[in-house]
Amino acid sequence: MERNEARLREIYHAGAMPFAMLYQPLGLDKKVEYGADWKAFQRQWTRPAAVTAHMRTL
Repeated sequence: MERNEARLREIYHAGAMPFAMLYQPLGLDKKVEYGADWKAFQRQWTRPAAVTAHMRTL
């Protein structure tokens, strides 16, 4: 998760708004279930207001 956040911060500092998505494979028979920690991480990095607020605290 730390590597992912570092990559998202780099994108933000480069001047773009990062948008994190959780991977789901193609096909209806396969689905990846993510834990609450990954879902919270993804939610924080898909809401522009949350991203901006988070980056201000760093």
